[in-house]
Order: sequence, then C-alpha cells, then structure tokens
Amino acid sequence: MATIDVHRTEQVGADVDTIWRILGEEFLTVSTWASAVTSSGANPNAPQGPSGAPNGGRSCTVQGFGTTDERIVHFDPVRHELAYSVAAKKIPSFVHGMRNSWSVTADGQDRARVTTRITGEARGAMGALMAPLMRIKLRATQRGILADLRVFAETGTPSKAKRRSIAKSAQVVTSEQ
Repeated sequence: MATIDVHRTEQVGADVDTIWRILGEEFLTVSTWASAVTSSGANPNAPQGPSGAPNGGRSCTVQGFGTTDERIVHFDPVRHELAYSVAAKKIPSFVHGMRNSWSVTADGQDRARVTTRITGEARGAMGALMAPLMRIKLRATQRGILADLRVFAETGTPSKAKRRSIAKSAQVVTSEQ
C-alpha cells in the first residue's frame, strides 16, 4: 500500500475571516470560484455534518474526476479548520480513503496562510505503480485551486482561469442546443 499525501501552503492577501467564509461558511458554492469545479451544491447523501458545520457535504462536478460525493468530517470555525472525505466514480479503484483538509491561519494584517492537504491510500500493485502519478495530478489540482482562492479572496471576483472555465462551459451548452 502506498500513501498519497500532498500538501501545499500559500499566503493570501486577505484576512482569515474572509478566507474562512469562502472555504467554510460558503462550502457549497465552491463552483463560483474554483476553475476545476463546474457545479456544486448540497450533497443529498450527507444531510448533517459535524457540530458547527453549515451542512453535511457537497456534490461537485470536477474536471477529471466527474461527480463527487464530499462529506464534512471535521469542521472547526474557531481554529478555521475543515476536512472532508471525497469519493467519485472517476477516482481510480485502487485509491481509497481520499480526504481533503484545509486550515487558515493569520499571517499579519490582512494576510493569511492557507494550507490544503489531500491524503489517501493507493492499494495493490496498481496503486503502488500509479501513486506517483496521482500525487502529480493532485499537486496540480492544489496549485490551481489555491491560485483561484487567492484571486477570489483578494478581489472578490473569479480568477481568469475560472472565467475561462465558465466561458468554455457556456460554449458547450450553446453547441449542444
């Protein structure tokens, strides 16, 4: 069994409360700012989360992973910590126990450090072979979502990457009609 553990910390030019509102309180609306997420909403399979959580989880359509089943497993608004399990049909079958954790800490006036950590297990021979590639894909995903978060938290508007994603989705819908 190979462990999948990728983490990244970025400094964001916004206060902790602003970032926590985006990540924690507005958990369901990640599709408004994350370019890889084309839609998001309440997860009907997770109606209740841990104490203090605004909901039990979300379901997202994520580029490369399809529809996700995300369930909040840790929610601490005082410490600005959030963790959720992630399952999706397009996550390879050798990957088990995917989890994404976020934390936000102050780093000066109107600045914060945001850390995300994705963990999981890659089982079997295929898991051992493919774990390095999964780590590469997940690191790229982390870089993108943190860049999107930084722009949204600092400016209140989606990043260029998100705006391109929205335009691309609109073109697909138009061509299908």
